[in-house]
Amino acid sequence: MYQVVNNTEDERRFQANLDLLTGWADRWEMSFNITKCKIIAFQARRPVPEYTMNNIALKHTDHCKYLGVTLQSNLRFDNHIAHKTCKARQQIGMIRRALYWAPTRARLIAYKSLCLPHLEYASCAWDPWTKKEIDQLEMVQSQAIRMIGDLKGRRGVTEAREELRLELLSERCQKCRIKLLLNIIAKEDAHPVLCAAYDEVIKQTKGAIHTKSQSRNEPRSISTTGNSFYNSFVPRTIRDLKK
Repeated sequence: MYQVVNNTEDERRFQANLDLLTGWADRWEMSFNITKCKIIAFQARRPVPEYTMNNIALKHTDHCKYLGVTLQSNLRFDNHIAHKTCKARQQIGMIRRALYWAPTRARLIAYKSLCLPHLEYASCAWDPWTKKEIDQLEMVQSQAIRMIGDLKGRRGVTEAREELRLELLSERCQKCRIKLLLNIIAKEDAHPVLCAAYDEVIKQTKGAIHTKSQSRNEPRSISTTGNSFYNSFVPRTIRDLKK
């Protein structure tokens, strides 16, 4: 459950919603595992109030997994990236052992099917913007390229990547973000929830243009403060779109 909390009235409303949730569960003779229910707050310098379910205080956490993406209270994704690169390396090791004598094409297909999804799932939300995290992802693909092409000696990874027709992960993620943003703007009826979220973000910027009916498919850049918002999906993708 998610809610914007800016004052004590919002805090009381959020607690009331939690009470409604537990009441609904009791009415249908079900129960929540409260030990697994946690509170995460995406905010700065404001104390997080105590919330309860069935009069049991909920524990606070600084990260949680939602739909396969690890969210952090500081709005960074370094935990998610570290976890996914670890999983991808495990898949590379498995492919190396299982397909040691297989042809290059078979190893390439295995990489795209078993490893690449770990590095790209929901990347529009967590696409890294720091050099450290970008390099962290690219190093995994470089390791995969060495395995696929069975590189020996001083043969470069860049040359092998071009022969395998693999793009840099940063370029693939950028294209995915731009494609999603254009779909949100151009197909409001097909993506009503995303369009509403898009408008909610940009309406905070003076002079910002909204979706298709107002923007004519030409979104205006958004003024932002703070690295997390500046490099989030909408402001960052609009900047990429205008390059």
